Parts: sequence; C-alpha cells; structure tokens
Amino acid sequence: MRKDCDDYVSTCATCSQNKKAHVQPRAPLGQFHAGYPMERVHLDILGPFNTSNSGNNYVLMMVDQFTKWVEMAALPEQTAKLIAEKFIVHFVVTFGCPLEIHTDQGRNFDSDLFKTLCDALEIAKTRTTPYHPSSNGQVERYNTIVLAMIRCFIEKNCRNWDRDLPFLSMAMHSMVNRQTGFTPNQMMLGRETIQPVHLLLGMPQYGQNRMTPNVWVKHLVGRMQKIHEFARHSLHTSQLRQKRDYDLRVVEHKYQPGDLVYKADSTTKVGQSRKLKSPWCGPFLVVSSRPPLYTIRGRKGDSVVHHDKLKLCNDRDIPTWIKRLKACVIPS
Repeated sequence: MRKDCDDYVSTCATCSQNKKAHVQPRAPLGQFHAGYPMERVHLDILGPFNTSNSGNNYVLMMVDQFTKWVEMAALPEQTAKLIAEKFIVHFVVTFGCPLEIHTDQGRNFDSDLFKTLCDALEIAKTRTTPYHPSSNGQVERYNTIVLAMIRCFIEKNCRNWDRDLPFLSMAMHSMVNRQTGFTPNQMMLGRETIQPVHLLLGMPQYGQNRMTPNVWVKHLVGRMQKIHEFARHSLHTSQLRQKRDYDLRVVEHKYQPGDLVYKADSTTKVGQSRKLKSPWCGPFLVVSSRPPLYTIRGRKGDSVVHHDKLKLCNDRDIPTWIKRLKACVIPS
C-alpha cells in the first residue's frame, strides 16, 4: 500500500506543478574560454539604481573574456539604440570589433537594431538560455564586484553613484586577476599604466636601454605572446579545478526526444504573489536534445531551455493535445 500511495502522489499533476524538488537539477559545468583578446565580449545591464544627478539609472557592463578588461557606461534607460551607441563609443572605438558578443535574452540585446549592428561589423552574436544567468557568468561576476565598489564609493549619497565609474574601471584594470595571473592592463596593453600612486612611490622602470620604435614593437610583441601563453595555461588549470569542484554536486537527468517535462516558471505578473505562484509550468514535449540544452515544444511553439530548468513529468493524466503532439513528433 505504501508503494501505491507513493506512486499516486508522484504522478499527481497538481503536486508536480506546485511543489519544489528537494534536490535541484544540476548539469555538469560547461567549459569554454577565449584564447585571445577581443575573441569574446560579454555584455549585460546592471541596475536599476536610484536616478543620479546626471539622470542615469543603469550601467552597461562590457567584459572581454580573455583579458578580463572591463568597461562601464552609465545609461538613463536601457534602449537598444542607447546600448549600441555606448558599446561603439566606449569599446569598439578604442579596441576594435570583437569576434563575438555574448548577452542574455533581453529585448534590447535581441532587437533588430542590435542584430543589424552585429551584422554590419561582422560580429557573431550569441545569447544565454532564458532565466539562466550563470550562462553569462563572466560578466555576472564583475556585476557583483562593481556593486560592492559602488557601495563603498557613494558614501550614503545615492545620487552620485555614476560619478566615479571611470575611476572604478581604472582600478579594476590594475587588479591582478587570480585566473590569468596578470592585470587586464598587461593582458590588453602589454604594460602597466601610470597610476597616481606612482607620484609617491616613483615611476616604474621598464628598462634603461633606449630602443628604436621597431625594436620596441618587436620586444612588446614577444612579451605579450609570453603573457598570453602563460594566461591560457593558467585559465585552463583554473577551469579544470572549477569543473572538478562543481561536478561533485551534479544531479543530471538525460532527457530523450518524446519525454514529457515541466519547466521552471520564473515569470511574474503584476498583482500576483511570487509566494503563491506555481514554480513549474507545463507539461512540454522534448523534441531534440543537446545536453545541457533541450528544445521543448508547447502550445506556443518551441523554446530552448537549460537542463537545470527542467524536471521529468510523470503525471498519470496527460492532456490530449500533448498526446497528439507526441504522436506527430515521435511516430511509433
């Protein structure tokens, strides 16, 4: 009888949609990292903040994945036109066009204007899966750092939070990154910039020998090649360590085409309490799999969802439209 009760509860559609799992799904950590400056740039919007004296409410974060170079631009609003303009002025004009841009699925980044900009500059555009910010973890980590630095600098004056953004960028460019072993200045420029502290401690000595421009350029190229090679090795070692630690808590389920699943519902509606909203929606039909990404189909069409946002549907009562859809997609 106990087994019958367990089976009855586990196949209850109401329970499946309204009860959270005790063990959260967790796919193995994916590995990807750029191996050259400007190979991949991550973009994200940080905010909203209190409206500053300059009328700004958001910060556009731009992070080069390989060098860890960070640029920030304050925004009054997060429109596609304004984001594209700031990206060109604050990043492309100085460093050139990246090979790839990685963002979330915000409407500003997925707009026709931003896609047209990427096509015109021949930049590959990739994006995360919905409601999965860890897919853009490179910039999310720097969001945390920038927020902490802003809180330290505003001195209880919430209207001047955007005043010191250029100086915060300057400070981060001089911080040694524990993954690469170098500062972003060394990785991107091949040298350290002159800082105000050098007025007290003296100018850095890069060598007493006078060199011609040709010799200096040759020396700089050789130096940056060594720095980048060491950084690539250090990043690879760091990634292996992170994956080893992360995969210790993996809880993975391999979904196959034809399986029924529920999707985590992170959306909210005006006037609806998050506490009383069902944490899962569905069911959906898995039509293709490329772990950890799965294409699921519902009444409104297909969507690509990360493994961590899915759970298997074992309901005993399956809607008729799902049965018909499954028969069309997965013929017996």
